[in-house]
Amino acid sequence: MSRRENRRDPFRDGQQSPVTLMEQTRVDLFYDYDQLPEATRESVRRSAITIKPRLKRAAEDLFVIGRELQLVKDRLPHGSYTDWLDIEFGLSERMAQRFVSVSERLGVKSDKMSILPPSTLYLLAAPSTPDEAIQAVERRLEAGDRIRVAMVRAMITQARKKAENVPASQMTIDGEILEREVIDDDRRKQIDRLDLALSQVIERLSGSPSKDWREIFHDDQLEKVQKKLLQLRGEVRKQIEV
Repeated sequence: MSRRENRRDPFRDGQQSPVTLMEQTRVDLFYDYDQLPEATRESVRRSAITIKPRLKRAAEDLFVIGRELQLVKDRLPHGSYTDWLDIEFGLSERMAQRFVSVSERLGVKSDKMSILPPSTLYLLAAPSTPDEAIQAVERRLEAGDRIRVAMVRAMITQARKKAENVPASQMTIDGEILEREVIDDDRRKQIDRLDLALSQVIERLSGSPSKDWREIFHDDQLEKVQKKLLQLRGEVRKQIEV
């Protein structure tokens, strides 16, 4: 007879929770938390660490939900699908279709697209979104770019205007002329290098300054230098906002 192996269940024994395990995953943050008051800085950062992996999991779940909903819709007799959605989940058919659209239009790219938040996936999967916009987002994901919802809206708007043969000089978002889809790759890399360099200097100054720093600057002077660097980094980051 094999010996029974005694294993402790960390969840049952109260050692840790699924929340704890999820938050142990590495989370990359991009917001400038140094600009926040010190009293709230860490709590806001902690909330970001808690939220970010859950958004990713929610995005991954969208593809599964959409696929399963389509399977059920294909199997149920006409009229039963809407009742099933309402009784089982409290879902409208319109909301269910958003899940299905994500699965149908983006499913083959789910390994790349699942890093986007659900709102962006709904936007890309909408019937009115041109394929060209989806391809543009995919290219930027492959290049390692961070995708913002404003950037996606810009790509969709430009792709629609292009399909309508509207001159580039007349392409607008909320009344502003779109001179280009987004900042070109070389420009973006240049900005990213500047952002990284400034972030490294700010981090050094925000820690325990070395004796050399103390000898050169008084505390108030050092604080002024830190504020100037933060302002400069803010100006750099504005260059990639759309």
